[in-house]
Amino acid sequence: MAKRAPEIITKTIEDPLKQAVANPMSRFLSGQIGTGVPRFEGSINTDFTDVAKKSAEDFQNINPSQFFADNIEAPAVSKFKEQLGVSREDFAGQLSSSNRLRTEEESISRFTRDLAGTKANFLTQLPQQQFNMALSMKQEQNKEDVAQYNDWMKSLPQYNPAMEASLRFLSESTSTGTDVLSYLDPGQKSSMGSIGAMAGMAIGALLAAPTGGMSLMVGAAIGGALGGAAGTGLGETGMGNII
Repeated sequence: MAKRAPEIITKTIEDPLKQAVANPMSRFLSGQIGTGVPRFEGSINTDFTDVAKKSAEDFQNINPSQFFADNIEAPAVSKFKEQLGVSREDFAGQLSSSNRLRTEEESISRFTRDLAGTKANFLTQLPQQQFNMALSMKQEQNKEDVAQYNDWMKSLPQYNPAMEASLRFLSESTSTGTDVLSYLDPGQKSSMGSIGAMAGMAIGALLAAPTGGMSLMVGAAIGGALGGAAGTGLGETGMGNII
C-alpha cells in the first residue's frame, strides 16, 4: 500500500440567516472603532438657572455695612424723626417742656439702642449667610464638575460600548454565520516499511551470535531499525506502486 502524508482537512459551513445579520453588524462595529460617544450638552447635576446664579452672585457681593446704612438705618431714622415730630405736635401744651424733653430723650435713646442691636446682628449674620451661600454653590459646582468629568470619560473611544460589542463579536465565531471545521488526517505509512522492519529484526538476531559480541536484544533492535529504514526507502522509490 502506498504511503500518504498527514494533512489537515477543512470544511466551511455557512448559515445564510446568521450571515444576513453578521455582515451588516460587522460593518457597523468596524465603523464605530476609534470614535467616541457624543457628550451630554448642559448641566448634569445642578438645577441652577442663569437667573438663580445671578441672584446668588449679587447676594454674595453685598457690602453688609453699606447695605445696612442705605436700606435699614436710613429709612428707620427717617421714619423715627417723622414720628417724633408728630409726637411733639400731639403733646404740645399737654406736657411741660421738661417732661416733653425727657420723653423725647427716652424715645431717642431707645431707638438708638434698638438700631445698634439690629445693626450688630445684621453685620454678623449677613456675612455668615453669604459664606453659606458660597459654600453651597461650591459644593454644587464640585458635583457638576465630577459629573462632567465622568461624562467626558464615558465619551472616549475606548469606553464606547461598540468596543465591547466588537470584542464579543470577534470572540463568538458562530455568530458570524460561517464556521470552518477542521481535522487532522494522520496519513498512512508504506507496507514495505513494516516488511523491512521484520526482516531487519531477523538479521539482527543472526548478528547477535555468541562470538559477535552483542546481545540478542541489541542486535534485533539494530537490525529492526536498519530494516525499517530500508523498507521505507523502497516504498518511497516505487515498490509501493507495484502493490
